[in-house]
Amino acid sequence: KDNTQNIIEKYKNKDNRIIILKQDNKGVSVARNEGIKRATSEWLLFVDGDDILEKDAVENLTKSIDNDTDLIVSKVIEEGQKYEWQFKENKKFTEAEKSELIKSVFYENQIGKYNHASNNFAKLYRNTFIEPIEKEKQSYFVEGVNMGEDVLFNIPYYANARKIAFCNCYTYNYRWNTEGATKKY
Repeated sequence: KDNTQNIIEKYKNKDNRIIILKQDNKGVSVARNEGIKRATSEWLLFVDGDDILEKDAVENLTKSIDNDTDLIVSKVIEEGQKYEWQFKENKKFTEAEKSELIKSVFYENQIGKYNHASNNFAKLYRNTFIEPIEKEKQSYFVEGVNMGEDVLFNIPYYANARKIAFCNCYTYNYRWNTEGATKKY
């Protein structure tokens, strides 16, 4: 056990917008679903417990917000290595361009083109957009799935988003955890 609980409680004491949810470890999907259900903000950002946000992550992501953008994706640093995309500037994918994007991200697995774009980290999700997509399901992330649950969440989200923005900035440090759920396979 680490000191995470005490650290979070310190931040909660400084900022009344922070809500602490405690539950037994039931997997990332259960935790994320509970967070989504209780979230009151317009935008959601998922951070895994063993990863780190860049200092200016939220500020950089929010620069891409406009009225019809439902998803903002940023670049990832994985174990100290910065991954590049094919474009060097901020890019917004319109409805007409999304099918090519979805094909590239989810089917062709073009890592160099859209590194980590299928994961749920390093992204801002419009919270008000999640509810209509998943209204017929009991949960947003498939519970009991330990690997690929983020892809199952993201495919309909990407497909239904009015506009997807790629922020040409690094916001997320992905760290390999040899004890993590995806490393058990």
